[in-house]
Amino acid sequence: MKRDDFYHKPHQVGNIDTFLKILHRYPWLEPYWPNKDAAPWHVQARLETVHGYHITLNFWPHKLKGAIENGKPVTGYDGIREMITEAIEMCQDDHPLIESD
Repeated sequence: MKRDDFYHKPHQVGNIDTFLKILHRYPWLEPYWPNKDAAPWHVQARLETVHGYHITLNFWPHKLKGAIENGKPVTGYDGIREMITEAIEMCQDDHPLIESD
């Protein structure tokens, strides 16, 4: 992915460049636009848990903001890195709500 792939205003170029650094740090993360026509500023990625559930990560690269699905938003390079780390840990420690016999 490159800078021009992402929605941004001229003053937000630094945020896009920082987001690209984050993507470079996590090359296995596969971001996509859930609805690029209606919301070109909203990017998502999905992680799969050990039990086969999915955790959706939401990103707003032009604002350098992210959130785990239904979670509290974080901002900045460090905030997004910590969010991704938290999501990875959630994938490893996932426990189903209903256990089968």
